Amino acid sequence: MSRRVPAPASDPSPTAGCCLAALLVPVEIVCGYLIAAILVMSGRPTALLVWLGLMGLAALGSAVLLFRRGYPVTGAAQAVTAGLFLVFTAMVWAR
Repeated sequence: MSRRVPAPASDPSPTAGCCLAALLVPVEIVCGYLIAAILVMSGRPTALLVWLGLMGLAALGSAVLLFRRGYPVTGAAQAVTAGLFLVFTAMVWAR
């Protein structure tokens, strides 16, 4: 017979969500655009589009996961990050 292990009885605190958003989002944006700049300088536009699209989808998936886990502030920050990456992807695609 298997025993069920109870889930921890801790609610995510808003402070933890804000700290996570303040640390995660700027690093994610800087690293994402830094690699995008490297791809532009190396002359690989297709790789740039794929990279930015995947970064946008990953941020969007992260936003959904964070909203579902109870971190609305961090989820909203990830949704904004996803929007930034996807808008930049559309701008590059239009060129």
